[in-house]
Amino acid sequence: MCEQYSAFSSGFLKVCGGEILSLFQPSELMAMVVGNSNYNWEEMEKVMFLTGSDRIPIHGMESLQIVIQSTTAEEHYLPVAHTCYNLLDMPRYQTKEILRRRLTQAVEQYEGFSLV
Repeated sequence: MCEQYSAFSSGFLKVCGGEILSLFQPSELMAMVVGNSNYNWEEMEKVMFLTGSDRIPIHGMESLQIVIQSTTAEEHYLPVAHTCYNLLDMPRYQTKEILRRRLTQAVEQYEGFSLV
């Protein structure tokens, strides 16, 4: 086990090392590295469809830059979330009702990876 820890420690310190580490409490360092799990569910519901992270960024949900871009996909296609990039591809629907239906369908079909 000591060998695995040494490899982890060496890699971690290359990325996040230095004297500055002594300024942080363990909980603060964890929040910086992996994010925060102190959720505001209302804020989370607004953006979780577009992010692949289950943690809140250190600067809060408002620091996420969400981009919705229009696509040339036909109206029968669903919106596609690219969660690694906080990006939503949205076909140009002719009515708000079609938009609502397609977006609801996309959100409800949330499991797995697929090409739509």
